[in-house]
Amino acid sequence: MLPFEQGANTVIADDPKLITFKYFFTRKLMFEKETDAIALFPEGFDTHNEGFEILTLTQIGKNAPQPIVCLQAPGCDY
Repeated sequence: MLPFEQGANTVIADDPKLITFKYFFTRKLMFEKETDAIALFPEGFDTHNEGFEILTLTQIGKNAPQPIVCLQAPGCDY
């Protein structure tokens, strides 16, 4: 369950297109299904979890090929 992890961005907070999710799996599934490209930033477990799942699904042919970009801050040893 997502008790507090998800908060609306102030830009889209009152937009009727805003979607909130009760479960992390559903949010991750929609993230993977609706994207045309992936940008991964070294920030935490969820980023790695989603990144490795995208890479795995692409590798085994269950996900359409799409650009996957891994970014890091200058001087970072990630």
